[in-house]
Amino acid sequence: MVTANVVDSKLNTVAEVTLSPAIFEIEPHGPIVHDIVRAQLAARRRGTAKTKTRGEVNASGSKPYRQKGTGRARRGTNRSPLIEGGGTVFGPMPRSYALNIPKKIKKLGIVSALAQKFKQGDFIIINELMVESGKTKDFVALWQSIVQGQQVKTLFVIPAKNESLWRSSRNVNCVKLTLPDKLNVYDLLYYPKLVITQSALERVQEVYS
Repeated sequence: MVTANVVDSKLNTVAEVTLSPAIFEIEPHGPIVHDIVRAQLAARRRGTAKTKTRGEVNASGSKPYRQKGTGRARRGTNRSPLIEGGGTVFGPMPRSYALNIPKKIKKLGIVSALAQKFKQGDFIIINELMVESGKTKDFVALWQSIVQGQQVKTLFVIPAKNESLWRSSRNVNCVKLTLPDKLNVYDLLYYPKLVITQSALERVQEVYS
C-alpha cells in the first residue's frame, strides 16, 4: 500500500492519503510516453503549407519561344517546373499531421507520467488551493511558498474551475492550471513540479485507476 502526506501551503503535513497502486506503483513506460508526446506535438501542426503545381501557376499559355531553329530544348509552357516561376514538383500540400493513439495507450501514458513524477519526488498533494483576492501577487506568494522559493515550472491540478484562481495565475508564465480530466503527458513532462489538491487527486485516481 502506497501512502503520501497531504500538506498545506506552508508544507506542513495535515493528513495522509492512500494512493492507488494501479497508478503509483507501476513501472513507467518510456516508449509509450514518447509516442504520445510525439502525437501531441504533431497534432499542433497546422498543416497549411502549400506550393503551386504547374496547373496552378498563373502564367501565359503560349510557348515561350518557337519550337525549332533556336538550338535550345523544346519548351511548351512557362509553367514548367524546370524554369524560374514555374510550378513545384512534389511540394508540400495541406495535410493533417495527427497520429491516432488508442485510448488505452493514452491512459497508460498519463499513468506512467504520474508514476514517474511520484517516484522522483516532484508530486505534492495540498489540502486546498485558494486565492480569494484574484491578484497575481497573492498567487505568486502562494506558489513560492509551496515550491520553497524555487523558480520551477509548476503544474497545478485543481478539482474544478475557480475563476479567482485562474485570474490570479494567468499572467504567471512558469505555472499552468488544469483539471483532472484535462491532464496530458506533454504537460506532465514539461512542468517539473506537480501540485495537486486532495480532491483533485481523488478524481485522478477515479479516472485513471
